Amino acid sequence: EEYSEFKELILQKEMHVVYALSHVCGQDRTLLAGILLKIFLHEKLESLLLRTLNDREISMEDEATTLFRATTLASTLMEQYMKATATRFVHHALKDSILKIMESKQSCELNPSKLEKNEDVNANLAHLLSILSELV
Repeated sequence: EEYSEFKELILQKEMHVVYALSHVCGQDRTLLAGILLKIFLHEKLESLLLRTLNDREISMEDEATTLFRATTLASTLMEQYMKATATRFVHHALKDSILKIMESKQSCELNPSKLEKNEDVNANLAHLLSILSELV
């Protein structure tokens, strides 16, 4: 492969090249995150990438309340990884319930300012809770 040596550098456990690329990309990290994720997924090393970057993020944060609040390479990677791996599951898990809500004549609206004239918030709440209990 033409880029095999570069790929080997990227895949090193210390992640020096990944950190350097992150520094160079600055705020424009979405493309880098996508490319890194594809490489590490292909090599079945995505857990190494995510754990290493998240551990570093945690170690650099002094205040637990602000942890993962900033848009960093670690948070961007986590977002992309979750979208890539969980989307199909979430669709499968929620599809029937969402269709039931959409096809139902009973509203699930709980916001008093958005209720229709004759709508009962308690009836809507009971209906919503019954649908949600089916999910669990």
